[in-house]
Amino acid sequence: MRKLFSYVLSLCLLVGLFVFNGGTAEASTGLTIKDLAGRTVTFDRTPERVVVLSPGDLHTLQALGVKVVGRPTSATPVDASLQSVPQVGNIHQPNFEKIVSLQPDVVIAGASFLGHIQKAQSLGLKVVITSGSSVDDIKSSITLLGKLFNKTQKAKVLVGKIDSKVKKYSKTKTKVREVILFGSGAISLVAVPT
Repeated sequence: MRKLFSYVLSLCLLVGLFVFNGGTAEASTGLTIKDLAGRTVTFDRTPERVVVLSPGDLHTLQALGVKVVGRPTSATPVDASLQSVPQVGNIHQPNFEKIVSLQPDVVIAGASFLGHIQKAQSLGLKVVITSGSSVDDIKSSITLLGKLFNKTQKAKVLVGKIDSKVKKYSKTKTKVREVILFGSGAISLVAVPT
């Protein structure tokens, strides 16, 4: 009778482990990603407490359905669901004291944040770098964030929407006129190509 009880108990534990791990009997091995700065970042599990330092990444995370505990400081109005989320500075002027106080699993930041990486790491923060320098960078950032937050299908849909719009607008025959505006401090220059 004891052998039968032990057998049933062992079987229940094994089935529980299988269900708890999402259908696999293996223990979670974590996640390793390569960000858009070429840095390798490893996580024990999918990050849950997320701080984001750029508005573009904030919009991407919203579209993927990822909740954030810290958002970029901005005078621009944000979605009502984000108004109570603490502001933490931006990629150029991060408020490290506020960021650390939020105990994030990950900080999402654009490439301009690279100058702050050593300080962030010295504070025990894991940072994933994205980029918005081109359409391809934006698509790569979406794919990266989809992988990081286990939202790969939603990321594919977003990238597909971008591809559709690029395809649609690349067929447009409208003549484009351009103007170059350069500003530095109190001096501004305007150039109109001929």
